[in-house]
Amino acid sequence: MTENQHNAVFPIPQPNVQRHKDAIFPLWLDGWEKYSTWGFDTRVASYFAVLYRNTDDPNEQPTVWLSGVMERYHLAPLLFARIVQATGESATTVYEAMLTDLPDGVPDVYRLPTDPLAPGVALADVETELDRLLLRFGGDETKAGEIDALQWVLGQQPDSPTGTVHRGDLRPSPIEIAAEAWAASAAIYQSGAPPRVVGAENALHWSAGWMPDL
Repeated sequence: MTENQHNAVFPIPQPNVQRHKDAIFPLWLDGWEKYSTWGFDTRVASYFAVLYRNTDDPNEQPTVWLSGVMERYHLAPLLFARIVQATGESATTVYEAMLTDLPDGVPDVYRLPTDPLAPGVALADVETELDRLLLRFGGDETKAGEIDALQWVLGQQPDSPTGTVHRGDLRPSPIEIAAEAWAASAAIYQSGAPPRVVGAENALHWSAGWMPDL
């Protein structure tokens, strides 16, 4: 499969986010995957995670218990960010681990820089959108965030907008774009992130093919 053939049909996957009923999913995180779960608890209207290392006794208290009671996770990206913090794993690794239908992780092609990025979103589309934003940019911080994100997607700058996903001089892969999009969402709802991060989230969701237009 060539780079240009990759993603014409398959969108970048997102973790299952059932909020209308109780749900428990496995967490396929290396070293934690035997007993760890995450899901949504309708009683507290929050996502939760119960994390055991593989060497732990599952009959004992979990190593990490993100119950959703003391700290509410009303959006899945908020729980995702706390799992990253609690385990010390990379955002991309945790994002993959939350893909409940993919115990073996995403296909390798999602881990490589590719073109198109997602259905209907080719690199040429990103370049065109970036040029449009640069021409119309008048100092607006939300637009600045969109520019930051698209430049990162194109490999024109090494650091992702939230500083969460690092690729050096390489373009990010589709799954890294998805993880950074969730990191941006978490940053917005954790601490009321500035408009620049809001703009970045918009552009990252668009780049992942999750919304029609910027």
